[in-house]
Amino acid sequence: MREKPDEKWREVTVADIKAYIGFQIVMGVIIAPRLDDYFSTDEMFGICGIKHRINRDRFDKINQYFHAADTSMNPHRGDAGHDKIAHVRPVLEKVRTSLSSAYRPHRESAIDEAMVAYTGRLSIKQYVPMKPTKRGIKVWVRADPHNGFINDFQVYLGKENNTGEYGLGERVVLDLTRDILNRGHHIYMDNFFTSVKLFEKLEENDTYTCGTVRAQRQGVPPQIRNANIKNQGESVIMQKRNMVALTWKDKRPVNLLSTNTDPRRQTTVLRRQKDGSRIDVPCPEVVKNYTKFMNGVDRADQLRALYSCGRKASKWWKYLFWFLVDISIVCGYILMKESPDHQRKSRNGRQKQLSMVDYRKSLAKQLIGIYMVRNKRKAMKENTSYADGSNCWVADMGKKRRCEHCKPRGIRREPRFGCEACGVNLCVECFKPYHLERFPDRYTR
Repeated sequence: MREKPDEKWREVTVADIKAYIGFQIVMGVIIAPRLDDYFSTDEMFGICGIKHRINRDRFDKINQYFHAADTSMNPHRGDAGHDKIAHVRPVLEKVRTSLSSAYRPHRESAIDEAMVAYTGRLSIKQYVPMKPTKRGIKVWVRADPHNGFINDFQVYLGKENNTGEYGLGERVVLDLTRDILNRGHHIYMDNFFTSVKLFEKLEENDTYTCGTVRAQRQGVPPQIRNANIKNQGESVIMQKRNMVALTWKDKRPVNLLSTNTDPRRQTTVLRRQKDGSRIDVPCPEVVKNYTKFMNGVDRADQLRALYSCGRKASKWWKYLFWFLVDISIVCGYILMKESPDHQRKSRNGRQKQLSMVDYRKSLAKQLIGIYMVRNKRKAMKENTSYADGSNCWVADMGKKRRCEHCKPRGIRREPRFGCEACGVNLCVECFKPYHLERFPDRYTR
């Protein structure tokens, strides 16, 4: 049976979608307990200016019918070729390829898992008890430990036919590093991924690795597996060509495998004792390097959690979509910070850093722009002269943009001034002809 069309629905434009995403970014910066609070007219508890740009009905309809992909051609569940994340696949691939090509990574990279929080029913939902976010969608991530930039990622789609994938960790690492093989990069990972076979395969491709390793993994020397170290700071090291296996006693034994560190290099770490004193404990350099460079994904998660624009939704794929938006914003912020063309200075000539919240505010303003969908009755009550041009005056628009009268004539001018009522930038000499064309009945009487 064909459903009756929604009488309140109106077609959306590119400006509608850009403004909708901009409003979501604003909601991440200014957090309200309920969505209704963003449209409240209460003078005391009015949250922000969203209600002045869009009415609640229009926002609800865009939110209700918002989709990121056409899934009509996706095969049914259980059929060959079915894509479990077809709802966001086009956006996901666009974000992934853009991040891979937009930034040249440092020599060191870290591979770990990130979690997109979700507690509803979903076949790809995972439970990871050791993570702060224990239930949700698991995403394998390769990130830059120097700044948290996400170089590549892959959504874990769970088991196929209730059968686990053999060699999952090895396959994930090879997938995420395919763009940087044979370039001398150093990859850091935890014991879920680390194996002797994987490290040998990466070394053959001029890619060097370091990671904690489970003592029972195939290929780990029995001297490491059965080591009995009693004193803090002691270690047992075994080497096979360029591969080093070691166990080091901190508060508990730590097992590592490495192909990028000289085992003879030793350093120290500061440790607090039971009596409150601090001492320097001998430590192999590989342990210190692992601690230093394994935090890339955690650093990216910290930046992503700042002012996240995701909100509670009834559809699981929206959580993944807003995850993609958040990592795009984070990586854009990192690119801006490192770009020599976007450095800001104070009046004293000192370098001035733009914070994440300032970046998100600026981005939201650019996406929303002059977008405005207001209640028709309220707009007519406030000002009935906007429609006939009687309230058009020269005003400072706050930013240089192309002149709306020169643009269709192929002339590029970017004045700062324009007409506030019409919401356009205009040259001084274009102000009159523009309004003569737009309101011929009023100005030709």
